[in-house]
Amino acid sequence: MRGRVAGGFGEISDAGVRARGITLATAPSATVVAPAAGTVRYAAPFRGYGGIVILDHGEGWTSLVTGLGGIAVHSGERVETGAVLG
Repeated sequence: MRGRVAGGFGEISDAGVRARGITLATAPSATVVAPAAGTVRYAAPFRGYGGIVILDHGEGWTSLVTGLGGIAVHSGERVETGAVLG
């Protein structure tokens, strides 16, 4: 199952914050995969965000994936596009 776009890059939230990325809504317990190949820089629970994974794609590009119920990768691990993150 694919997620749906719940918020787009540059949109202003109700709190007045400009989005610096894209927010996707998924079904509960959905498998979440890497949007692009990269190196896992962080993979652990973080404050109220649930499990998070930060992927470094190189050349200044990163992905932050939050709200994971479980994490399937470890810091320092290299993942390919489509690899299961959680």
